[in-house]
Amino acid sequence: MILVRTGPSFIFFYTKECEQYLFSLLENENDTSKKYLGQALEESSEANTIAFVLADRERKKTINENTPVILAQSNSSNFLLSIINQKIIREYIFEAELGPGLLLMKIPPHDNYVCNKISFDYQAESTTLVETLNRDCSNWSIVCFTSQPLSRPLSSSDILDTSILIKDSLPRVYQQLRRQSVKYLTEAINRREWHEYKINIYDLEGRYDLQYQRLVTLIEELEMGFILGETWSVDHPFVMFPVTVYQVRLFSILPSNEVKRIIISLEYDEKGNRLVDLDLYYQRKRIEWGRINLEKGVKREEVGFRLRREYFSKITSKGYEKILKLEEALKQALTE
Repeated sequence: MILVRTGPSFIFFYTKECEQYLFSLLENENDTSKKYLGQALEESSEANTIAFVLADRERKKTINENTPVILAQSNSSNFLLSIINQKIIREYIFEAELGPGLLLMKIPPHDNYVCNKISFDYQAESTTLVETLNRDCSNWSIVCFTSQPLSRPLSSSDILDTSILIKDSLPRVYQQLRRQSVKYLTEAINRREWHEYKINIYDLEGRYDLQYQRLVTLIEELEMGFILGETWSVDHPFVMFPVTVYQVRLFSILPSNEVKRIIISLEYDEKGNRLVDLDLYYQRKRIEWGRINLEKGVKREEVGFRLRREYFSKITSKGYEKILKLEEALKQALTE
């Protein structure tokens, strides 16, 4: 589970010439594109740079989500180096300035404890990202909060309204928060609300390695929690009928019905074919299907197919492609 990561870098280019001409020069660079700030924030990752082209510092005060920007598919160091090495672009820039460092932190849903605690510990100022971009604080760090997975780009609706501005450099704040993030999260959640689950994998065809990889991929993509361990075990689906299973121990803040829904989404492929049996245990009790609010008259495979579409829509394209490749390998294993 990723609890804190960096966001895109910000650079301000000031020009005494025509702003639009410099903007067009930067837009025509390799791996750059014109966006509005709101779009750029949603589409960018920690490996990207968002650049502003302004006539002077007074123009910074007008920045909003509809401000045109350049989104570069490289970090700030590489992007600046490519600009400096081009005389035609360099001549139109009289000054360049870095923006504030951006950090994104995962917190429990509907809980402002972490935000308030970090704000107190770091004597931070409540603000928003756009407000911070309007100010001169290149050596400071802004922390934005979300309850969504940090492994994928986030939309503006995923970010909480309140962010905090810490008057310290990004490398130092990032190092500290990365080390303290588990402590903050644990303090925010009552310890009894952390749950230890056991997920039993049963594959009639013995394709346990592939099934395990599918499960772990989805756990990581949805940031369900921490895997504490794994082992071979024995399950008893029926009286006097033991079967060998591969068991994964998961430490999660998610409720049991949510974990049950997620693992059911892995039991079926895109055509509704059954691929594996996944059983969930909590406090030595098996979590039954009735815990996921099934609709009356709906077949199990239809529920699995619906849940697959629901949860697979939340993972990254890379994770989705990986699961599809694993499922293709499952089919090939049957023919060998």
